[in-house]
Amino acid sequence: MKNKLKTYLKNSGFTLTVLFMALYCCYIIRNIDDGSNFAFHIFLVAVVIVSRFTKGYIYGFAASLLSTIGFHVMVNYPNYVFRFPDEFLSASFAAFIIVSVVICEQNTRIDEYKTKNGELVSAIEKYKTKLNLLRGASHDLRTPLTGIMGAADTLIERGDDIDDKARMRLLSDTKNDAQWLLCLTGNILSAAKVEDGTPISKRPEAVEEVAAESVERLKKHYKEQNITVTVPDELLMVPMDFVLIEQVLINLLENACIHSGQADEINLKISSENGEAVFMLTDNGCGIDDEVIDKLFEEPVFSQRSENEKEKKRNMGIGLYVCRTIIEAHGGTISAYNNEQGGATFRFTLPLMEGENEIEK
Repeated sequence: MKNKLKTYLKNSGFTLTVLFMALYCCYIIRNIDDGSNFAFHIFLVAVVIVSRFTKGYIYGFAASLLSTIGFHVMVNYPNYVFRFPDEFLSASFAAFIIVSVVICEQNTRIDEYKTKNGELVSAIEKYKTKLNLLRGASHDLRTPLTGIMGAADTLIERGDDIDDKARMRLLSDTKNDAQWLLCLTGNILSAAKVEDGTPISKRPEAVEEVAAESVERLKKHYKEQNITVTVPDELLMVPMDFVLIEQVLINLLENACIHSGQADEINLKISSENGEAVFMLTDNGCGIDDEVIDKLFEEPVFSQRSENEKEKKRNMGIGLYVCRTIIEAHGGTISAYNNEQGGATFRFTLPLMEGENEIEK
């Protein structure tokens, strides 16, 4: 409602300003030249400008009517007599109306073209996104599947010759690869849900709850990892899809675990700033490659800094791209940068509830 009123006032003010300038120009020229032929052309230009740069037919119609009155007044200057009906008056009004309708019709076609063009661009972007998603998924799937197949082949072909320690190592690797596939499947489903335009079901959630749940789930696979979570004293409620935001935190936490190692500390700090909940995750790992940091969230990328060759194949992959997709669908932003003392920081924001904004102010 406020936007409609703002648009109405803007277009009305623009219309009146243009017509006033046209009338003023006629008045100035009229004092220099006694002829009145110029008045029609000036008001015609005014009608063209109003019709072109306002939305809807009503402003063009109003400009035509007021231009007819102004033109008729200038013709009868200095007596300023207004007579109706008048053939000359009717003809000028008809001319203004025809010009206005033609231009407004062209405006409508231009808007339709822009809308269709925007839809086409959006469709192309979605198509490219899905291609990148599939490419990243195929890349991430290949590594754990290869590991599972290799372990299975070893157990089948040489099972009797392998000692218990080697057997447990193969089974542990297989389990880890299966867990990674499960996480990857969740990422793909989350990205597909958002990219397909499926409405996100948002509910007010406490940020400390989603952080605690994410850390607890991550600890099942990284039991020795040292993770410190800092939350504000006040309760921060954020409209979110709990599962999707949890997926984002798990992706970022797991990425930090892979790069930092269990001996290093990972810090997750949550605060409020300018009506937003701010999540900052800092690690002491190897940082982010300079050649990929600028396009880190644009498409699946793969860093080459991880010392563990097996983890190097999977340390970023599709996860960060999914994070960006989910955060932007919530109306937030996400970024990353390298720390001066080493490691990297990932930062994302989510809009707070309106009540939280008022309390913060």
